[in-house]
Amino acid sequence: MTTAPHKFASGALMISLVNGGFFLLKLAGVTSSFFLNLGYWIFCIIGGVAAILLHFVLDWISHIDPRTFRCTRKSLIAVTIMVIECMFGVFLLWLVVRNSQSWENISLVAVGAFLGLLVDIFDELIPDLGFRGIRKVFFFRHLHKIHYKYHTDVPKRPIYGIMTQLVTIGLGAFIIMLFV
Repeated sequence: MTTAPHKFASGALMISLVNGGFFLLKLAGVTSSFFLNLGYWIFCIIGGVAAILLHFVLDWISHIDPRTFRCTRKSLIAVTIMVIECMFGVFLLWLVVRNSQSWENISLVAVGAFLGLLVDIFDELIPDLGFRGIRKVFFFRHLHKIHYKYHTDVPKRPIYGIMTQLVTIGLGAFIIMLFV
């Protein structure tokens, strides 16, 4: 999947879990600042883990990749598409959160978006930059196997993958705008 849906969905999941969990603590009558802070950080950890796991769910559904257009990852066309798409995703996220007054919520979205891309950073970007030895490390070797075991093949009709990604971006943007 391209980076924008991962950013939006993971950012939306992170902000909704953390803010929703914090709201539930207050609703339950927790007034101690120690327990509110502890609960906040616990929900941050839960939201971060959920954002990373969401990456695998999003890669499981039908989507497009640069190889949809018969580009290899190292071709100039594929790199250009990935850079433009990544910048477009960052720009869209900025459009969604630019009017927010809460830096805390903006940082939750940013951390969630980064964590949603973390699997691709370790499994694709770092090895493509020439650090192929990272896949010899036990954890990263198994991360690579799991990442591609559940990775859906590119659809025969790219329009299905494009529509899936547009819906993911739209829902993520809607949820983020509810909280920021």
